[in-house]
Amino acid sequence: MGGPCIASRHACRHAGPISLRRALALHADVLAPAHRETLEALAAFAGDAPEAARLRHLASPEGKAEYQAWVAAPSRSVLEVMQAFASARPTLGARLGRGPQHGPGDPIPQSIG
Repeated sequence: MGGPCIASRHACRHAGPISLRRALALHADVLAPAHRETLEALAAFAGDAPEAARLRHLASPEGKAEYQAWVAAPSRSVLEVMQAFASARPTLGARLGRGPQHGPGDPIPQSIG
């Protein structure tokens, strides 16, 4: 089953293989609004502990007011949040909603590059 996409609130699941171009266009919209689920996902990829903690806080119920002031009110995009938290570097698979684990029938992740 597909996991949450970094830039999408929907699970990523397709009937068959799709091109990288289509996958990026559909599921890696870095100009999309940064939702709390996105911040939580980015925190998992933050190499800097204080940045990871700050992202988790903004995504938490306790950080709701700060999330509203820093993310929601100015309509910050996923790209803007990623620029502010430079150590948060999700893998391409995570950006497309593929977590590190995969179940039966899921394609085996392949590296690009």
